[in-house]
Amino acid sequence: ELEIVRHHTRLRSLDFALHHWADRVNIPEVRQLVTVLTSSEKLGKDISTGLMEFADHYRTTQRQRADAQASRASVLM
Repeated sequence: ELEIVRHHTRLRSLDFALHHWADRVNIPEVRQLVTVLTSSEKLGKDISTGLMEFADHYRTTQRQRADAQASRASVLM
């Protein structure tokens, strides 16, 4: 997938390539990552700060999903 993104970047722009990648994989987290990357690039912000915030949010979301799934599993037992 990243090879395709790199190829699209050479043909058009990074923004175009990332948005098409998000459309191809159709995963909400990838779409959020693309939003972080493109907005950081457009605004001239530090990408590492945006990525750290994205990672923190992603970990929190995954932890909440795991807790919810564990709660449902204990009810079924």
